Amino acid sequence: MFRFFSASLLCAVSLLTAAPSFAQVVNISGYTIVAHSQDRISDKHLLLVGGVELRREADETELYADQVEFFEDEDRALATGNVVLIQGNNRIAAERAEFNTKSGLGTFFNASGIATLQPNRQRAAPVGGISVPQATGTQGTDIYFFGDVVEKLAAKKYKITNGGFSACVQPTPRWDLSADTIVLNIDHYTLLRQALLRVKNVPMLYLPAIYYPTKEDGRATGFLIPTYANSAARGHTIHNAFFWAIDRSQDATFLHDWSSQTGQGAGAEYRINRGAGGDGAITFYGLNQGETSVVGTDGTTVTQPGARSYNVDGFANRTLPSSSVTGNDTTCSGAVSSCMTVSEVRSVT
Repeated sequence: MFRFFSASLLCAVSLLTAAPSFAQVVNISGYTIVAHSQDRISDKHLLLVGGVELRREADETELYADQVEFFEDEDRALATGNVVLIQGNNRIAAERAEFNTKSGLGTFFNASGIATLQPNRQRAAPVGGISVPQATGTQGTDIYFFGDVVEKLAAKKYKITNGGFSACVQPTPRWDLSADTIVLNIDHYTLLRQALLRVKNVPMLYLPAIYYPTKEDGRATGFLIPTYANSAARGHTIHNAFFWAIDRSQDATFLHDWSSQTGQGAGAEYRINRGAGGDGAITFYGLNQGETSVVGTDGTTVTQPGARSYNVDGFANRTLPSSSVTGNDTTCSGAVSSCMTVSEVRSVT
């Protein structure tokens, strides 16, 4: 599908850079129309054949195809053969399309495309469990999508039937989410029904429905994708989490772990960043661990008794107009820093 999309874009570039000199040019309904031949079927019905180009400068809309039927009174165009729609940074390639020449929306068959999220707010590597904001980047994130039918419902909204999408930039994406039905909202949320996660084209996870964030700021409230692991010590383990984007400077994560051998655990983490060197986080986790037996490498079995444990960790930083501060339990480096760290672990057998 992605190879088809790349080939279609290459055809469009060839049309732009090497249009034959004998192509006919007309202006209809705000569009500049170029085609090798133009036939009037009726007063408002125009048949365009060969290297067809429709351009509207007002909203940077460009449509390319081998053949287009243009219905001027219906604001409608039927395009077939190497169809490519370009609107700003967004592109769709398809075998054929039904296009509304007034709204710039339409339905595309056997299609693939690229949509660009607005530049994300860049974040540095986490410091003590929280990320420090930096300047806003200038490069957006590309979302690749494909499907048997792609309906462009709004400027940033697509409905995809029997298709999928990915944020990987490789020619062959390392992962993609496919589904029977996808409502893809750029800079918002995406809803998938009968969804399947593939990693390197290997099916990894099936879910009846996913509410997936595709937002420009990279932070969106919702359930995170569950993770699965298996080990001799813990057995089968499933990790679930819910992320809450409280506001621009605060967020929290609530999590639950289930293990077939060691029991269940639950916890939460709250993070805050007020800027100007002021940030902090606090984490709580409780584990209700049952009695487990682990077979060692030498073949012996070690039995561990059940226990209930709690862990609380936290830290806070605040920039002060003074020299570095050193305490008994923690040292804060830097010329104008002060911080506090709290850590406590309790275990009840």
